[in-house]
Amino acid sequence: MKEFESGEMLRMPLDSVILMLKEILKDEPTTPALLKCLEPPDLSSIERSYESLYRSNFISQPGDDGMITTLVRLVFAFAKIIVVCIKHIYVVVVLTQNC
Repeated sequence: MKEFESGEMLRMPLDSVILMLKEILKDEPTTPALLKCLEPPDLSSIERSYESLYRSNFISQPGDDGMITTLVRLVFAFAKIIVVCIKHIYVVVVLTQNC
């Protein structure tokens, strides 16, 4: 049995990690950032993820040069809106409990 569990990045789908990195790094390549991690994914896994993201229309072309599509930007925007709404609901609930 391992003393420590594997890193969070290895427990998440690599496609999701790549999309999040592309959003964070903007125009910078994501593959070098992935390969610099403490537990980097295999290069072949990274390439398969790029192909999958491209076939799903999440990036404009397979590989590091692919840009996030409008669809993904929309999903990221909705996710941010949902987080803000949840925070506002939480504040309202906390404030009304103290009344």
